[in-house]
Amino acid sequence: PRSFFHSDFSPLLLRQGFVASGLSKAQGASAENPAEIIHEHVVFNYFEQMKEFKLLIKFILIGFCFHSANAQDMSSLESKIDEYIQPYLEMDAWSGVISIYEDGEPIFQKGYGYANREWKTDNTIKTKFRIASISKLFTEVAILKLVEAENIALSNTLSNFIPDYPRGNEITIKQLLNHRAGIPHLNDFPNYDDLIKYDYELNEIIDLF
Repeated sequence: PRSFFHSDFSPLLLRQGFVASGLSKAQGASAENPAEIIHEHVVFNYFEQMKEFKLLIKFILIGFCFHSANAQDMSSLESKIDEYIQPYLEMDAWSGVISIYEDGEPIFQKGYGYANREWKTDNTIKTKFRIASISKLFTEVAILKLVEAENIALSNTLSNFIPDYPRGNEITIKQLLNHRAGIPHLNDFPNYDDLIKYDYELNEIIDLF
């Protein structure tokens, strides 16, 4: 299996691994099979240009499949990726790290753009990113493994884990996973820029919502 990973955000998690950010209006959900859960939230949401950039990445990965099949050398792969990425760097529309793995081993890794624009610090494969909403993917996998082990059910309500949460008995795990619990988005808070400057205890995060 091959994978591509990029992150440039800051994390937000709730107690018991439930994620509250990016949730919208509550909708009923009846499916109990984890395989039926559809992840509806788009995490790549940094610039408007990212809509085109995601399509771009698909072409890169498709090209990599041909690379693997035809045993092209790594310099050819790097030059192709550089060619695709360069216009976005020139538009100042993206920066980050591209990693391509095959069978669990990295076969291509390279940083692009600045990790710190003010100091002109380049991104490298060692650059650490705040992953924010990408953490939801890991949370979802962890939750579904608990469901498979029959430790919890998708129909369990939030009040089972946070008893004093307002209307927690009306919010299910499935709704949380599908972002249909009605919990507000942190980005919509008027003091958002101040809120993201601090580290919070889990209870403090819960109190924000």
